[in-house]
Amino acid sequence: MPDRENKIIVDTSTLIALSKLKLLPILNVLYERVFITKAVRDEFREELPTWIKSVNIENDNLVAFFSDKLGYGESEIITAGIEKPCLLLVLDDLEARKTAKKLNLKFTGLLGILVKAKRSGKIDSLKEVLTKLESSDFRISKKLIDEALEEVDEMA
Repeated sequence: MPDRENKIIVDTSTLIALSKLKLLPILNVLYERVFITKAVRDEFREELPTWIKSVNIENDNLVAFFSDKLGYGESEIITAGIEKPCLLLVLDDLEARKTAKKLNLKFTGLLGILVKAKRSGKIDSLKEVLTKLESSDFRISKKLIDEALEEVDEMA
């Protein structure tokens, strides 16, 4: 039985990366509900599965405040996390993650999702997925890759 414990709100870079890897469906398997914001929908520019739902942001002033330092999608996700604390934020942008941490919001990133997918048997090899990811334009540090591989016992 799938581990469907969380409600997540996903950033654009994660959607793009999972789409390129042909792994977008793992979000529906790993999480109870998957949300995006209007800005993320606009930035993604591809058709999304019906199980990805949009969440409305109520505080546009808060979005504007965060958008001084962050992209609009990240600003909406942070605001959604404040408005709906039950959501796990999926953020890969370093500044967005720092902001979420300062606000004590729960967050993960693409690597966290991939580690969860490996642990739950939804992907066979995290190393293979990360090798494909490295060949795309998704930026990720060697240190983070090594930490993720070590977490799932795939270090060479």
